[in-house]
Amino acid sequence: MERKRNYKETKTSSPTEKVKVLDYDIDFEQIAYDAFTAYIDNFYTHDEEEDVWRFGGFWTGAETFEIVIDAYEHTGDARYKEMIDQIYEGFTKDYKHQEVEGWWGGNDYNDDLMWITIACARSYLATEDTKYLATAKVNFDNTYARAWSDELGGGLFWRADNKTKNACVNGPGAIAACFLGEALDDESYFEKAKNILEWEREVLFDPVTGHIDDNVGLNGGRNSWASTYNQGTFIGASCLLYDHYGKEKYLSDAVLAADYTMIDMYHYGVMNNEESGEDLPGFKGIFTRWLNDLIVNHNQPQYIDWMQYNARTAWNNRNSAGITKTQWGKKTEDSESPSSWDASAATALYQNTPNSKDLIRSAFHPIPAKDFDSVRNITIKTENGMKYVGDIKNGAYTVYHNVDFGNIAPEAVEFQVFLEVAGGSIELHVKSQKGEPAAVLDVTKAQNANKAINNWTNQATKMTTKVTGLQTVYLVYKTEESQSYKLNFFRFLAEN
Repeated sequence: MERKRNYKETKTSSPTEKVKVLDYDIDFEQIAYDAFTAYIDNFYTHDEEEDVWRFGGFWTGAETFEIVIDAYEHTGDARYKEMIDQIYEGFTKDYKHQEVEGWWGGNDYNDDLMWITIACARSYLATEDTKYLATAKVNFDNTYARAWSDELGGGLFWRADNKTKNACVNGPGAIAACFLGEALDDESYFEKAKNILEWEREVLFDPVTGHIDDNVGLNGGRNSWASTYNQGTFIGASCLLYDHYGKEKYLSDAVLAADYTMIDMYHYGVMNNEESGEDLPGFKGIFTRWLNDLIVNHNQPQYIDWMQYNARTAWNNRNSAGITKTQWGKKTEDSESPSSWDASAATALYQNTPNSKDLIRSAFHPIPAKDFDSVRNITIKTENGMKYVGDIKNGAYTVYHNVDFGNIAPEAVEFQVFLEVAGGSIELHVKSQKGEPAAVLDVTKAQNANKAINNWTNQATKMTTKVTGLQTVYLVYKTEESQSYKLNFFRFLAEN
């Protein structure tokens, strides 16, 4: 369907040459930690009377909730895992008054409900606590039933008054459905996600430029304004559906939307806008989350320089308390008082900026277990300056993208482990954590170790599947007892 577009005023920074970030002596992982510490110190409040922790706001609180999940998935830090539960409990208390038959139906904004659905579904996937999943499911099911209609060819209405269909609810709606499809192992949610995104792609997305319109109305009106929020959620939904269906069009669409944002909206420059109103200041944080997913999980390194340039600029413009407002290109003065939501965008940027420009890691060199790209129900431990995967629970796993085997199929895989109590194994999976493993190490057989270093043993096991090329590796941990073993690194062996 060909339409004339008016993209006036969507390009929001002065044109620049393509940014090429130098190899600054900057540890972006340390910046992420320090920035979140400052954010917690300034904005994370405990209401002693109600006994709740909060950042504040319904959809803004839900989105800030997601930044905490980002931090946990990227680091395995116990402080973020604890905050996930605190924020959830506080949120349910704060918005009890909006509950209608067990879901937040008293909120007329369907996009708000999709955001808390996403946060809760991701919390379940990160921790395996089923209370999050129950909340996500009941809110998605009821919101979808209220919002979806065949008018305008399908899609979700923005609000309960059913006047406009907006990208701000359809992008998050597709993302929420994908997460529930994964969590529940239910294909019907992926079908809903596909239908939602197909509608957005047909009606709001420009397949030539990657621009996403804001909304269309039943009255025939159209708003062609582009935002980082809508560009980001379109990227996210496209990536998740690519992961599930494997259709190249989803990945191509995600790249096109990312290119439009970086090149046409910001000309490779600093994202220095969306500062006005109550909603806009946190939009860029949403975009950075899904750009990170595109970069790391889908091997698209062409955006790393730009992300690092923005993160370095924002960090250098922080105030003395470590807070950066949403205009990353301007100094945040100590005399200013950015809100939690205003400061959240930079906090999300730091969490989602890759620390390295090199995404590829050799399968045949030691891969530190702590250097995962995402995690489920694992906590990173530190002992004598050494970080390792510990506090292992049955069914937990860590994920490592972009592991390069080249043309050599390894015969074995070696793990450096520390046995604490008897019982446990590590399953190595490729492409998915489900299905038959490509190798299994019985960690209890420590006596078969070929080396011993400070009570850490290097144990190898044969590969049962031929693996070559660039792959995603999942380590799935099996144990009958908590803290039965620790993992320092793993590597593949061409010969056993």
